[in-house]
Amino acid sequence: MLTKSQILSAIRSAARKLGHAPTRAEFMRLSDIHYCKLIPHFPGYRAAIRAAGLAPHPGGVRIETSDLLTDWARLARKKGRVPTRDEYDREGRYATASLETRFHRWSQIPAAFVQFAESTGLAGKWSDVIEKIHNGPMPTRGGGRHWLKKRKPGSAAPRQRQSPSSISVLPPPLHGKRCVTPTMLPVLFRGAADLAGFFPRHVYPDRPLLGPPTNLPALAHEPVNEMGVVLLFGMLAHYLGFIIESVQMGFPDCEAKIEVEPGRWQRVRIEFEYESRKFRSHHHDSRHCDVIVCWRHNWRNCPPGLQVLELSAVVAKLTAR
Repeated sequence: MLTKSQILSAIRSAARKLGHAPTRAEFMRLSDIHYCKLIPHFPGYRAAIRAAGLAPHPGGVRIETSDLLTDWARLARKKGRVPTRDEYDREGRYATASLETRFHRWSQIPAAFVQFAESTGLAGKWSDVIEKIHNGPMPTRGGGRHWLKKRKPGSAAPRQRQSPSSISVLPPPLHGKRCVTPTMLPVLFRGAADLAGFFPRHVYPDRPLLGPPTNLPALAHEPVNEMGVVLLFGMLAHYLGFIIESVQMGFPDCEAKIEVEPGRWQRVRIEFEYESRKFRSHHHDSRHCDVIVCWRHNWRNCPPGLQVLELSAVVAKLTAR
């Protein structure tokens, strides 16, 4: 456990090197101290900056998509491969949450960069990074790496696990795809005859991606980031039996009360995550949290004493009524 004075000293040291108060990403890169180490001493990173006698960077400034992608590509070039989320958290200029908010998922950033480079005429400048995206090692969900090789014409596609429902509804190229609507089918599968196929689709890099419609009256689309999870939980907390007492920037994010026995209530400590496994990648201590509230529960080895509330399952039950 680092002391408060050690953290403040590290912040001032980083500021001397940079000539300004470090951002959170700059502080972690220069000091090798993860953000979670500050939480026992400060309510948030900006509070730690002020405690060090510095002025925090003004918030609310939108980061250009080109800046996010260029900095991501800079680290990819340095590593000689697509960087992991943790690597960018340590060495990137911006917060990983900024990239995940803009591009929906970390795994979608390589494709977004290729599209950005080609649309801006920078493909030649970043040809080595684009080559690594297509043919280099890519991080996998389990933490290992696999090679994404271009298939030769006529070669068999890799086998995928298929559910009976997807086999009967979707053409082979779309097995395993999520939320494929009838209007998207002819766009992805050229053989389908439908009027929607006459209007091509592409992602606009200067605006955020939204989730599928929720069919809820007050929230049009599914959350695509942690802030969406916070908002949705606030909408549903009363119906789920929670009474929210406080919300903060530091870990854990929220304290609430819930009836654990008839007429008996207890406080619970809640951490919000878009995906439950991010609790681990954010290096949170499960001993100081009772409940993870997330949109998608994908942490297989979640500690048994840590409850997980998966809001996607709650929304599915609500909209099925």
